[in-house]
Amino acid sequence: MPLKAIIYTEPNCPPCDQVKAWFARRGIPFEERNVMLNLQARQELRELGAATLPVTVMHGEPVEGFHPERFEALVGPGIGT
Repeated sequence: MPLKAIIYTEPNCPPCDQVKAWFARRGIPFEERNVMLNLQARQELRELGAATLPVTVMHGEPVEGFHPERFEALVGPGIGT
């Protein structure tokens, strides 16, 4: 299964932009789900129990905020470097 992240975001969110840029620079595909425009995404975020944005989900594991070291661990060695 190809690596893909889901990133829950909102407008005017600098950490959201940092996360998207991190994945884009590494050529790792992601799907952005804007919780302000998408009611289903907002419900998914509630179900994850997240307290802040952005939330990035990879391999079923949510990561709140911008944490490159956690992303690296989830991505695996040699991918997107």
